Amino acid sequence: MKKNFKILTLSLALIMSMALLISCSKKPTETSPTPGEYIKFYMDLAVKSEMGDSKKLGISNDEVKEFTNELDKRFSDGIASDASGIDKETLNKLVDSLRRGMTKIKYDINTINVDKENAKVEIVVNPIILDRKELTPDKIVSESEMKELAKEYKTKDAFMKKVMELATSKMCKYFENPNISDEAKKITIDLKLENNEWKEVKEGPFKDFINNNLVIYK
Repeated sequence: MKKNFKILTLSLALIMSMALLISCSKKPTETSPTPGEYIKFYMDLAVKSEMGDSKKLGISNDEVKEFTNELDKRFSDGIASDASGIDKETLNKLVDSLRRGMTKIKYDINTINVDKENAKVEIVVNPIILDRKELTPDKIVSESEMKELAKEYKTKDAFMKKVMELATSKMCKYFENPNISDEAKKITIDLKLENNEWKEVKEGPFKDFINNNLVIYK
């Protein structure tokens, strides 16, 4: 009887040990961010306006704000240069439409090499193409369209307001449905691990790539 009880006790102890191991294995473990996750965070932010887990990656809110502000300014300046004289509200509408169109940008992130402290990550992007020839005044609002509007809107102010509304609407549609380039743009970024956070070895190339290779004007 004692022998049987001892065997039962040992069996129960073994079962409890196995249960403890299983329960421990199910607990989520916090893993270090990968170099690809660092690059993806900024690419998703630039292309889709989606913000990932910045805390996990060691990216501060100030860094995120600076990055998005610089990007929006670049797009605003680019549009304003092709549409001088537009008011801020219209400019914001055009930038918002461009940002929506940018979500169609195709990109891949490939970790080429990684060890405990260093990594190389390749970014391949098929940008959107904005053709300035499609944004000339006669392309946006034709002479015949203006004549039709002039028949309906007799005063100068009403006519100009309607022309601007039509032009803005057409430009927004153009930005929201852009052509995607068949020619891919590539860059390899060198990263280093500091305090369990991936950072660029040399600041500048990644940001320059984003600024100059997501939207191509021709």
